[in-house]
Amino acid sequence: MTGPAVYLVLSVAVGVSLAADLTLSPGADGKIVVDAVIDRIRSKCIFGDDRLFLRRLAYVETSDGEESRTYRPGYNGGIWQIDEDKFNLTQSCSQYIRAQCDIIQSEFNINWRNATWEDLRKPLYSGLAASLYIKYRSGSHDTPANVTSQATFWKRYMRSGGDTSAFTTKARNLPGMDCKTEMDLAFIVDGSGSVSSTDYDRMLTFINDVIDSLNINEDEIQVSALEFSTTVGDMITFNSFTTKAALKSSILRMRKGNSGTATHLAIQEAGDTLFNTSTGARPNAKRVAILLTDGASSYRNYTVFAAQKARDLGHVLLSVGVGSINEVELASIASKPNCTHVFVLNNFLEIDSLLYQLKE
Repeated sequence: MTGPAVYLVLSVAVGVSLAADLTLSPGADGKIVVDAVIDRIRSKCIFGDDRLFLRRLAYVETSDGEESRTYRPGYNGGIWQIDEDKFNLTQSCSQYIRAQCDIIQSEFNINWRNATWEDLRKPLYSGLAASLYIKYRSGSHDTPANVTSQATFWKRYMRSGGDTSAFTTKARNLPGMDCKTEMDLAFIVDGSGSVSSTDYDRMLTFINDVIDSLNINEDEIQVSALEFSTTVGDMITFNSFTTKAALKSSILRMRKGNSGTATHLAIQEAGDTLFNTSTGARPNAKRVAILLTDGASSYRNYTVFAAQKARDLGHVLLSVGVGSINEVELASIASKPNCTHVFVLNNFLEIDSLLYQLKE
């Protein structure tokens, strides 16, 4: 689900084409450059759990580098505006960011201890510095996961004189994806006894919030869903409803099974029935399944096998952990890399990062 790096191709008179990687071009700016930088960082799991923080930060600080002050004389913080003292803290590659420094070395051939503040004029370096600084300041704690907590973190560690209200206002106006996509999206909902009724209801509401935020129509995104516990229960196929309102109403009526957790059967049924052209699946659409679960299946080996079979068929699997989760099992189900396909939601205010990843 990640995209390629961004290249600017220049045709030369002699017929030779030169490709310049804009993520490494000093002074490059714009949404396409920022998206490419973040894609490279997330796909290598340097900051895979950023919860949209990097994207928001670039837009809040410099409007994706398009503000005139971004590359001002004497200041080298780049698109993410990482001050020199903050950059210097990342160069220790200490405990909480050691693994990230190692990945940067192996994947990008960049020895971060030898990088200079001036390097941050290159968008990739600025994005890497922002990632490392946020991870450094977060320490053993989770990265702030929603726009409000991110604004608080930003003011505390990045802009002591900053206005958190201004951060949240601008971040919420972040430009969305402007491309159309043909995607068949299936929700697989855990209704077993280990999932509380409260969490189950929240999952259904969460699905409807996702539906509200997507373009649902036969030319773009279609949605289906099924509930499971010991067996597969209520099911909504892609051709069940023609209106968003009817679809949402049906989602809220999905009954909870409240017994065992046959996750493997649910994954199989999604492939056999939901992603079947006879029930409305489109042959050329991207097929994505989101499993909402605590990750505690009754037959883990069967679940891992079923997930692998689905991935082999080209289905993209995202695991969304809810409640008291088993992260190991969530990772074994999801597509790779896990850092961009496993979401642990502490609360459903974190929906934005999942939506952005889906659209990407």
